[in-house]
Amino acid sequence: MSVNTLIRKAQAYFKRGHYSSAQEIYESILTEFPKNRKAQEGLARIKLTMDNQSENQLFQKKFKEIVEHFHLNEFELAASKAKILCKKFPNRFELLNLLGAAAARSGDTEQAINAFEKTVECARNKAEAYYNLGTAYRDHGKLDDAVSAYKNGIMIQKYFHITLNNLGTILKDQNKFDEAVEMYHMAISYNPEYAKAYNNLGVALLAQGNFESAASSFQKAIDKQSNHAEAHYNLRVTFQAIGSTEDALKSFET
Repeated sequence: MSVNTLIRKAQAYFKRGHYSSAQEIYESILTEFPKNRKAQEGLARIKLTMDNQSENQLFQKKFKEIVEHFHLNEFELAASKAKILCKKFPNRFELLNLLGAAAARSGDTEQAINAFEKTVECARNKAEAYYNLGTAYRDHGKLDDAVSAYKNGIMIQKYFHITLNNLGTILKDQNKFDEAVEMYHMAISYNPEYAKAYNNLGVALLAQGNFESAASSFQKAIDKQSNHAEAHYNLRVTFQAIGSTEDALKSFET
């Protein structure tokens, strides 16, 4: 069998994942032709692939352990182990995301922000990365940065209703009621069953003095989620504000 035929056979084994068979052929070729470039490159490719597989297996094992700590609410331990693993795998989105989540749950918002900023660098096309970063900024009081992150996420995935709702809430807290109302309407348009957005929309409308629309929005929140205590309270307050005693009393009964 010619050398070229053996090379093609080894390449076919490699493509099918039969690395040991491919390795045997390349080594047999190099025994007779030590300077054969294709056999040398084939062996190097096998070694690199197997090394990568070993590293990935190590990563998956360690990552699974960290996930288990997270699910057991051992957030500080999860964050600590994730931080160590990041030294070996600094650009793994899922690891950085987990580090950020664990740090946020343990109250270390600075570490959470740092991790989520890196997730954005690793995956600029993922709306989830911007959402998590925006939430970390918000929790740390960096509202302008949070708005920017949320808006970047919305540009990627406009139907991410939770991001739209959170952005609306920040804008509402900044007294930017027109923009907040727009965000809440967008959130509702992408998820018409999202009771939280209806309630928040009502709050923004109430702040604008639009009592009837606010009452309607609070009622829709209750229709979507009958046990939404905040919406019930807001609806009663709205009825009282417009002097509708009968409606206010009815809302107390529900």
